Amino acid sequence: SDAPSAAPATPSVAHLESTISVIGDDVYLAQVHDITSEVQSKAELRAREVFFRSVFQAIPYPTAVWRHIGDHRFVLHFYNSSAMEATLGRLAEMEGIELTEFYAHAPEFAARVRESFITGLPVVAEQKYTFRTTGSERYVRITSAKVGHDYVIDSVTDLTDLKAAQEALTENEARFRRLLDNAPDVIYRLALKPEIRY
Repeated sequence: SDAPSAAPATPSVAHLESTISVIGDDVYLAQVHDITSEVQSKAELRAREVFFRSVFQAIPYPTAVWRHIGDHRFVLHFYNSSAMEATLGRLAEMEGIELTEFYAHAPEFAARVRESFITGLPVVAEQKYTFRTTGSERYVRITSAKVGHDYVIDSVTDLTDLKAAQEALTENEARFRRLLDNAPDVIYRLALKPEIRY
């Protein structure tokens, strides 16, 4: 026959949960439940969790997650590999530490986490900060942002080199301005394009 043959059926997998109970002499009760959708849902949930953890680990800035435990208290719940690297691995020793203890040396950071949790809005600040894990002082931008119902993330961007470059540029401009203001010569700048202008 020239009629196309039907494609073979794709085998499907069913997940079954069974219970066998003795209810008398040589009498058994067997109960079987189809739990396929539950197993598939759990597998999808695990796959999503793996995906989001991978995305979180890929963030190039040190980032920590604070979990709300009630009464405006938070504990260090999770952190990415950039945070581990920035703290020379010492952050692992502090997992579960309370927010106020972690930021005891800089209480304004803890206040920002709480503010973001209450308002639901990101809180961004730039300032000098001494890392409690390494003792190094850096100029940082820290962003606290509520995610989900019970979590706030802290993401730190190190601006130390940029700040130093900006300060050096400002100092150079000031030095150049002083030089020009005190020079005994006539100094001017001439623009040739788009037209000649002094």
